[in-house]
This record gives sequence, structure tokens and C-alpha cells, in this order.
Amino acid sequence: MNSTQPEPTNTPVTPALKQTSGTSPTPKPKMTKKKNTMIASIVGGAILLALVSAVVFVSVTTASRQDYKEAAVQYNTLSSANSALSRNITALSSGLTTDTDDEFNSSIEDVEESIVTLKKENEELGDLKAVRVGDGKDLYNTFDAKLANNISYSADMVQTVKKVRPVMVVCSKVSKATDNPARLAAVKECSTTLNTVGDISNAQYSAFIGLLKVGYADYARDFESYLALTDPFRTQFDQYKTLSGKITTTQKELRTASTDFSAAVRKSSSEVSVKESANALGNYLRDQQKS
Repeated sequence: MNSTQPEPTNTPVTPALKQTSGTSPTPKPKMTKKKNTMIASIVGGAILLALVSAVVFVSVTTASRQDYKEAAVQYNTLSSANSALSRNITALSSGLTTDTDDEFNSSIEDVEESIVTLKKENEELGDLKAVRVGDGKDLYNTFDAKLANNISYSADMVQTVKKVRPVMVVCSKVSKATDNPARLAAVKECSTTLNTVGDISNAQYSAFIGLLKVGYADYARDFESYLALTDPFRTQFDQYKTLSGKITTTQKELRTASTDFSAAVRKSSSEVSVKESANALGNYLRDQQKS
């Protein structure tokens, strides 16, 4: 029996690929021109921003000669306003008992207007660049604090003299009396009026009025007893000597109180003076225009 042989096939047999372990390295992507341009733009932008920031910082924290010149001009205007306030305060105080009511009220208005003007001129100076940066800022802040204290003192002085003027006018009659009865009447009126003065915020005036109250009360009591003596150089001589001594002592104490009061006012005015801080600021603004 003939066996049939299988016919050969023409289909090629593909050999199996040999498996390898691990992964093949990934090639580095090539940087495109577009990406290079973008990076360069970012770096350039950062540098430009830094430069702009530096320029802005310098412009904000430094002042030019022109800035100092403008500040110096405004400082001079402010200085004139401050001098005007000082003159008006002096005029108000010196005319406390001698001015008429109209003159006194006019002096009050002058001081109040000077305060308003001074505040305005100071605000304008404070807005200028030369006193908002560097050493100028420190010098101005010191001056500004001193000026605020001075203005507050001046405003308080206005309110104080308004309150004490009536009694000071009454008490000034004592020195104008031409005879003993008129003097006694004036001393009594002064003592009574002094007791109508309420609280006074100004320390110097408050202390002065307190001394006057005690002094004129003693003066009125002893002077009235003195004038009531009917035989002062004989039977009442001892009383006469005692009362004369008391009156003389009281008059001396009142004069001392007045002198001490004037000295205390001068001292307090000196303590709130802006002269030192103002000179420091003014000199700085002037010198910076030369540098």
C-alpha cells in the first residue's frame, strides 16, 4: 500500500525574536528654536524687572536737588507762619490787662488764625518728598512732633487767657487805687472774683491763680482790720505793727508770685520751642541743595 508523502510547503517560517531584558535608552529631545527664544525672553524679562525695581526703589527712597529746593522754600513759608504765631501770642499776653475788650478779642482771633495757617503750612511741607525719605524724614518727624506740642500749648494758652482775663482786669485795679478806701474795695473785689475762676488746664496759670486767691484773701482781711484801727499809734500800736507786718509780707509774696509766674511761663514756652529742631531741618534742606 503506497503511503502518501506530505507535500512540502512554500510558506517561510519566521524565526521567533529573541527576547532581551531591560529597556533601550530614550533619546534626548532636541530643544527647538521656539523654546530657546522663550527661555531667553523669560530671563531677559526677569533682568528688566529687576532693573526697573531698582530704579523705582532709588526714585522712591532718594530726593533730588529740586526736591530739596522745593522743601526749603516751603520750610521758609512755614517758619514765617511760626514767627507770626509767636508774635501774636506775645501780643496777647502783654495786653492781657491793658487792652480793651475789642483789642483783646482781636488778639485772640490773630492767634487762632495763626494756628490754622501754621498747621496748613506744616501739612504742605510734610507732603514733600525731601522730608519723606532718608535723613530728611527723621529730621522732619522730630520737628513735626515738636511743632504739634507747641501748637497744642498755644491753643491751650488761648483758652486759658480767655478764662483768666476778667479776674486779672479786676485785680489790676488794686495798683490804680488812689486812697486806702478805694484800695480796700479793689482788694476785696479782686479776692471775690478770683474765687469765681474754675479749673485751668495751663499749669503755670493754675498755680498762679491759686497763690493769688490765698494772697488777696489775706490782704483783704488784714487791710480791712488795719483801716478799722482808731488809735493805731497809741493804744492799738501792737495791733498796728502786727497788721502792718502781715500786709507788707503779703504784698511781697504777691510780687514774688508774679515774678515766679513770669519765669515759669518763659520756661514752659522754651520747653515747647521748635527752634532747635527747626534749625536742624532748615540747615539740612539748605545743605542738600549743594551736594
